[in-house]
Amino acid sequence: MRWVFGILGGLVALVAVGIATVIALFNPNDYKGLMVDQAAQAGWDLSIDGDMSLSFWPSVAIDLPPTRLANKTAQQSVSVDKAAVSIAVWPLISSQRVEASTLTLIAPVIQWDLDAAVSAKGASGAASADTQPGTDLAGFAIGGLDVQNAKVSLYQGGQLAHDIDISRLTLGALAPDTWVPVDATLSYQAPGMAPIAHQLSADLMTNTALDRIQLRGLDSTTAGVQLRGDLSITPTPLAIGGELTISEFNPQRVLAGLGVALPPMNNPDALTRASLRMTFDEQRPAYARELSIAFDDTLFTGEGGLTSVAPLQFNIDVTGNQLNVDDYLAPSTSAEAQSTDPAANPAAPLAALAGIDGQLTLGLEQLRASGLVLTDIDALAVIKDRRIDLQRLNANGYDGAIAAKAVVNGRSSVPSMSAEVGLTGLQIQGLLVDVADFGDLSGIANLTGTFTAEGADANRIMASLNGTTQGQLTNGALRGLAIDSLVCEGIATLVGGQSKLAGGDTAFDAMSFNSNIVNGVATFNTLKVGLANLQLAGTGQINLPAQSMDMKLGANLAGDSAITGCKVPSALANATIPVACKGGFGDDPLSLCKLDSSGMDQLLSASAKAKAQEKIDEQKAALKTKVETKKAALKEDAKAKLEEKLGSKLKGLFN
Repeated sequence: MRWVFGILGGLVALVAVGIATVIALFNPNDYKGLMVDQAAQAGWDLSIDGDMSLSFWPSVAIDLPPTRLANKTAQQSVSVDKAAVSIAVWPLISSQRVEASTLTLIAPVIQWDLDAAVSAKGASGAASADTQPGTDLAGFAIGGLDVQNAKVSLYQGGQLAHDIDISRLTLGALAPDTWVPVDATLSYQAPGMAPIAHQLSADLMTNTALDRIQLRGLDSTTAGVQLRGDLSITPTPLAIGGELTISEFNPQRVLAGLGVALPPMNNPDALTRASLRMTFDEQRPAYARELSIAFDDTLFTGEGGLTSVAPLQFNIDVTGNQLNVDDYLAPSTSAEAQSTDPAANPAAPLAALAGIDGQLTLGLEQLRASGLVLTDIDALAVIKDRRIDLQRLNANGYDGAIAAKAVVNGRSSVPSMSAEVGLTGLQIQGLLVDVADFGDLSGIANLTGTFTAEGADANRIMASLNGTTQGQLTNGALRGLAIDSLVCEGIATLVGGQSKLAGGDTAFDAMSFNSNIVNGVATFNTLKVGLANLQLAGTGQINLPAQSMDMKLGANLAGDSAITGCKVPSALANATIPVACKGGFGDDPLSLCKLDSSGMDQLLSASAKAKAQEKIDEQKAALKTKVETKKAALKEDAKAKLEEKLGSKLKGLFN
C-alpha cells in the first residue's frame, strides 16, 4: 500500500507545483489584446480602462477595471465599473487554456436605442446568418452571466421608452442544445406608469444559431400575476409553441397596484377573478389552438391569436357560457350627462385598430345588457383597418328571434355606422319589463328597420339617426287603460251625458305602424290599432334625442257600431273621436293619452247640427201629420154635408 500513497502524494505535489507555477507566471493582462480582438470579430468595441487582477478565493477569477462594450453598427452600449470573469481551473492547470465560465457584472449601465437596433439589423439584412455578428452561439466566449443591480434604459424616437432595474439576473453557461437555468428579479417602468415588479425562473435551451429558444418549467410573476408553462420560440419569423397558464388573480387589485384606477361599476365584485390557459399552435406566430379565458362567472373557450405579424392579422373564435355586461358598466346617476362638446371626445375613437385586420366569431349562451336578456347568441365580425363589419348577429329572446347586420366605419375622426335589424315573434311584455320596468303592454312584436348614424357618443348617435321602420304588434293588450271607455267619455261629453264604463284594460287584435326617422325624430306616417269595436288610426312623432312623443289619434266605431254600456247617438255613429298622446319617456305611460280638446269643436258643431236637423225633422213630421189629419177631418165633414143635401133632395123627389 505504500506505493499507492506514494503515487497520490506525487499527484498532490504535482498539482501544488502547477498552481504555484500559474500564480507565478499567469498574468490576465497578457490576454487583453486577445479579448479585444475576439470582441471585434463579433462586431463589438471593447475598452478596458486599467489593469485586470487575478484572484483565487473563493474561486479563480479575473477582476476587471471600468469596462465598456459598444456595438459597432448600432447605438447599443454596456458599461460597468466592476466586473469579474470566473476561470475554469482544470483547463488552466492542465493545458494553460483560458475558458471563461461566468461573467459577473456589478451595477452595470446598459443604454439601448431600439430604433438604431432595427436600423442596424435592416442594414445587414442581406448578409447570411453565418456572417452576422453575434448571431452564432459559438462566437460567445462567456459561458454564463451574473448581473447585479443593473440599470437598463431603452430609447425609442430619442425618448426614454422603457426603464428596467435588474436586482439580479443569472444565466448558466450557454451551450448548444443544453438546458441552462435562468433566474431574474427586476422592476419595469414606462413613462407615466407605476413600477412593475417581475420575477422569473426557467430552464433555457437554444441551438447554435440562436434561431430557436425553449423555456422549460417557466415560472413568472408580474405585478402579482403568476404565469407558468413550457414554451418554444422561433424569433424570425415569429412562431410560439407550448402551453401557458395564468393562475387566478384579482384584476382590480393588480390594476390598482399599477396606479390604474378603474371607474365605479354597477357590481363592485366585477373583475375580481380572472385566469387564462393557452396551448399554442407552433405553425402560427402567436396563436392558441386551445384557449380558455375566465373572468368572474364568465368562461370563454375556443381558439385565437395572431395569424400574421406583418401585416398584423388575428383570428378569434370563442364560445362563452354567460356574460352580464351591466356588471361592468358605470352606475347611472341623475346628475350624469354625456358631453356634447366635440373637444371632450377623442378625435378617432377606433384609432387603436389602425393597421389591424382580423375576424371575431363569438357564441354566447346568455347575455345580459341594459336589462335585456338574450340567449343563443351567434355573431361574426370582420375588422379591417378601423372598419368593423358585423356580418351577422343572431340571438333568441323573449320567445322570439333577433337578426341584425351592421357596419361601423372609424377611419375618420367621426365614426359612422349603418345597421339592419329584424325582430320576429318577440313577447313585448317581458322585453319592456326588463328594459323599462313596464309590464302593462303585451303582445307579439314583429319589426324590421334600417338605420344610419354617426358620432362618438350616444347623444350624437341619437341626434344623427336616420332610417325607416315597419312593425306590427298582434294579440296585444294594454293594462290599466280602456280606450273604449276613453272614447265613451268623449261621446258623453259631446251629448252632455256621462259614461257608465269604468277603467279597465284594452285588448286589440293588431297594431301596425311605419315610420321615417330623420335626425333622431321618428315620424309615424301610419299607426293603426284594431280593437273589438273600435278602430284607431293616426300620425305623430317620437323625438328620440328629446325623449318625447306627440301623437294624434282618431277613434272610430267598428263592428256593430256600439260600445257596450255606452249610449251612442245615431248622429255620432260615424264620428271620429280625437285622442292625443303626448309627453316624455319618463312620464307615466298610462297618463300620456287623453281626449284631444282641440278637435272637439268640430265634433260639437257636427253634433249641434245633427241635433238641430233632428228637431227640424221632428217638427216637419208633426206638421205633416197635423195637416194630413186636418185634411182628413175636412174631407169627412164635406162628405157628411153632401150626403145630407142629397138625402133631402131624394126624399122630396119621392114625396
